[in-house]
Amino acid sequence: MSFRRARIALATVLAAQVVVVAYAIAVRVAFPFQIEWMTGSVLDHVERARQGLPIYTEPTASWIAYIYPPLYTWTVALLGGSAWVARLVSLASLTVQMACARKVARELGASPFWSTASAALVLACYRYVGWWYDLERTDTLFGALVLVSTLTLLRARSLPAHLLAGAVAGLAFFAKQQAVFYVAGAAFGLAVACRTDAKRARFVHVAGFATSAGVVAVPLAVWLHASSGGWFSYFVLRMPRAHGISWELAIDVFPHDIGRGFVLYAATIAIAAVSLKALRRGTLQRELAMFAAVTGAGFVAAVSSRLHIGGWINVLQPWSTLACIATVVLATRIEEAGGRRAVLLAPVLIAQIGAWVFDPREFTPRPGMLAATERFHATVRALEASGEVLVVGRGHVTRERHFQMSALADVAKVEGRSPADLVVALERRRFAAIIDDVRLPGMVRLPRWPPVMLEDFQDLEKPLLASYFVARRIPDAEAELPMIAPGMPKWVLLPRAKPLAELDLFELKRRHVREAELAETRGKALAGGVAAPFAETDIETLAAASR
Repeated sequence: MSFRRARIALATVLAAQVVVVAYAIAVRVAFPFQIEWMTGSVLDHVERARQGLPIYTEPTASWIAYIYPPLYTWTVALLGGSAWVARLVSLASLTVQMACARKVARELGASPFWSTASAALVLACYRYVGWWYDLERTDTLFGALVLVSTLTLLRARSLPAHLLAGAVAGLAFFAKQQAVFYVAGAAFGLAVACRTDAKRARFVHVAGFATSAGVVAVPLAVWLHASSGGWFSYFVLRMPRAHGISWELAIDVFPHDIGRGFVLYAATIAIAAVSLKALRRGTLQRELAMFAAVTGAGFVAAVSSRLHIGGWINVLQPWSTLACIATVVLATRIEEAGGRRAVLLAPVLIAQIGAWVFDPREFTPRPGMLAATERFHATVRALEASGEVLVVGRGHVTRERHFQMSALADVAKVEGRSPADLVVALERRRFAAIIDDVRLPGMVRLPRWPPVMLEDFQDLEKPLLASYFVARRIPDAEAELPMIAPGMPKWVLLPRAKPLAELDLFELKRRHVREAELAETRGKALAGGVAAPFAETDIETLAAASR
């Protein structure tokens, strides 16, 4: 294949991937309901901010915050607070990432073709980072701030420019805590890059960058800590540390991450190797030193986050964008050097993009999903006629907002128990209904995965099963989300006529499973147009009588 044809083939594959991604994003953004498991509760956070309610408070049966800093929440709240606004903030952040990727690549010597290709590669990573670019989540905003800080730092020659880069990096902490890795990496790269400068200039620039990041981050963090009674620090600082690193996850993480992102991994390693080689020779360029350090910091942040319990591939996003830039910078150098490696560039990159190809219908709202989701919301509204309803696997659904399952799992991990008032609420049958998943026989809970339903919590299982019976099964089509979720709230639990606190857990579980079987039998009959064989209220009695 000639050099020109190889470029045309690569450009064609990239363009096709961009079209597919753009289509998927357009379909998802137009969907008015929750797309991913946690995004509904993100909108609940935004709603609290707009109402002047505290985001970070003592965990209770009524509210538990996520572990994320508040910048994304504040931004969406300021701009209107809807799901569409939240997604547009994410898409604007993606646009900033792509634009910065192109400019950073040019700063590092990439050719016009490869600089443009870097922006397309960032978008092509859509599947690799978990279909995350367009969601109501903070990751894309965080990535944008990291790229803006990186670009500013690469172009900086004066102290004010270094201060600005540091301020943006400090602000990034309030999008996601991993900003500390980038501040440390950028400061290290800046120190290495300035090694040929006068000592005073080196000290002033490094100290200015780091100090500026701290001046932005520390006072605001202190204010949030004080104004929330310490709960900001509890959720944003203590909880992530409690997640810890589980090296057992490497068995699951690295085959996926390396297998589907082999070029990004290779580029990250190669850019570090090129920088070290130039450093030994005394020819290391300032821009390359800083970029290599920031990319390395991004890699460490991504890997450490992936090895957290519950860490998903969305955490790769800031690093993957930097790795895309490293890829095109190295591609330019390989082309300039010529030889056999230049011939292999296009085929290798085409193979990498091939690993990211996906069906555009995957994780997008399917035909009929809008109407089905509306029926799910109507079910919730009908249940709320009898009182407060708890839906733990969704957010922004019930009239009275509650915690989402992921937030509860974080608290239970830190405290070793659930909020005390939640246990009491279950025992006293506070909720008129609970919509949750049910762990049926054969459903194995993953040992390295957080709880995904209330009965997964040791201190909630007995009060839940003793106080509520399974009354109804919601059809899968109504309960599912466009993106796969670890738990599906498709079972309606209603208060028992009388709590069964005297029964042991074994008997409660037996009845729980039998109730689910009866509820499914009743649901199938109704779905088939047959009269219900028994009423919902009879399920509790029938399950107790069966052996």
